[in-house]
Amino acid sequence: MAAYDNLYNQTVLDLGYSVKVLFIKGFLNVWGPEGEMETYKILQFHLHAPAEHTIDGKYYELELHIVHANAVTGKLAVVGIFFDHLEGGNKANDFITSLQIGTPNAFAPTIPLMTLMKQATENKSFYQYQGSLTTPHCDEIVTFNILKEPQHISEAQIALFNAKWKDNSHFANGNGNNRAI
Repeated sequence: MAAYDNLYNQTVLDLGYSVKVLFIKGFLNVWGPEGEMETYKILQFHLHAPAEHTIDGKYYELELHIVHANAVTGKLAVVGIFFDHLEGGNKANDFITSLQIGTPNAFAPTIPLMTLMKQATENKSFYQYQGSLTTPHCDEIVTFNILKEPQHISEAQIALFNAKWKDNSHFANGNGNNRAI
């Protein structure tokens, strides 16, 4: 179970290799690897285009990672949400619109994270696995919770991410900002 609020008066940080928003409140309860319930504080979210995870070999167009930390154990929990204009629907997504992709370090008066989470968790179906950080030291301290149902996003919104990372030959040879499988 997650407790997220919509975010107000945030700076959407353009890091060049991703877009990130930092948090000051919110939490997530996750079943740990030993079957125990653990509480994690939300830290930040960032985006990957194309998605970092594949389902049956398919890359969705975009993946949101909401990163949480357990203050007691130091372990992390990531909630992943897919966006895809074919499987989720080809219409503008208010959450994506609020991030103002293409405007470096944009000021966002409202980011509707709570609204997105309500939509994304309607069927409560997700994949969960124990994994590692994707950057050195690649510590194996992450519980990934990947929601199965892709969310809607417009072709125009995907084009903004693709121009930034996936189709940009100056960034990772035009392969996007996801890690290789």
